[in-house]
Amino acid sequence: VVDEMDHDLLRLDSKLSGFLKLTKSPIGTLEPVDIETFTHDLIRVCKPLFEEKNQSFSVDISSKIPPVILRREDIYDALLNLLINAREHTPEKGHVWLKIHHTKDHLQIIVEDNGTGISKEVLPHVFDPFFTTRNNGHGLGLAIVKRIVEAHQGSIKAENRSPAGARFIITLPLKHD
Repeated sequence: VVDEMDHDLLRLDSKLSGFLKLTKSPIGTLEPVDIETFTHDLIRVCKPLFEEKNQSFSVDISSKIPPVILRREDIYDALLNLLINAREHTPEKGHVWLKIHHTKDHLQIIVEDNGTGISKEVLPHVFDPFFTTRNNGHGLGLAIVKRIVEAHQGSIKAENRSPAGARFIITLPLKHD
């Protein structure tokens, strides 16, 4: 009984933390971030998660990306969420990609996988708060990701990739007004 209560308290804490993150204004400081260093930190954390599930993971980063003005921790959390979701929806021995490119004015971050993809009924709702297709999900992760991206004056979209899998595309301005 105590173990069940402890488990329920942890789930409740996680839900409440996610809800608060969704409703609070971003409080981090905007700062110039070196995307290569940032990405290597993210990869170091994620690589064991993919290896654990016998999945391959590749990264494609454009060279000479100028420093990007971000709330480092918020964007880190958003990308970590997308990568963990990709891991969860990709079968063993599947593949997950992280691609980061830039234009003169924007940074584009793409997370894609060759997993199950997103059904056409679910696709319009993936960023809705409290919408989930998982039994143990809260429906807050992608809503928080969207909020973080929009707080950076950016946009995010979800789509299916051919022949299989999902793709999330984040577009962020290189400079803020």
